[in-house]
Amino acid sequence: ISVLDLAGHYENLGGFIASKITPFFEEYGLTLTKLLIENISLPEDVEKALDKRTSREMSGDLEKYLQYSTGEALSNQNGGGAADMVGMGAGLAMANKMANSFDKKPSNSDEELFYVAIDQKAQGPYDVKMVKNLIKDGILRADMPVWQEGMEQWQPASIALSGLFKSTPPPLP
Repeated sequence: ISVLDLAGHYENLGGFIASKITPFFEEYGLTLTKLLIENISLPEDVEKALDKRTSREMSGDLEKYLQYSTGEALSNQNGGGAADMVGMGAGLAMANKMANSFDKKPSNSDEELFYVAIDQKAQGPYDVKMVKNLIKDGILRADMPVWQEGMEQWQPASIALSGLFKSTPPPLP
């Protein structure tokens, strides 16, 4: 049982411990009928580590976790000169990231960009080089939907990217 699952097993843990210590009570003529565990306190550093792990797992996305951690660091009032500089750097980095997220197109605006549907989710935009890698790695198949600016609707990759599929060897038998 992991530490994270322990709370759901307090009753089982109480029964196990009771079965192990009952003989010691019986030596004194006492009967231990039940041992109830309500809480297990962990050392502070273990609790902090679990809190961080839980926060990251809840977000499910490392980038979101890093954003969360940066926000936590910025809100820490116990800083000093170095902590303030780190906070300023993190703030500038976050502002830069936010500014870049408004325009996902690469600097070469003439470059073709494609969105692909992977696991029923739109992914991208990807440039031609990345699309070729997706095809080569077998992630993007000919029957999967693809869209790019100017298309009215999603099309099978075999149609939208026909030239790229011709330059890729077929799957191994």
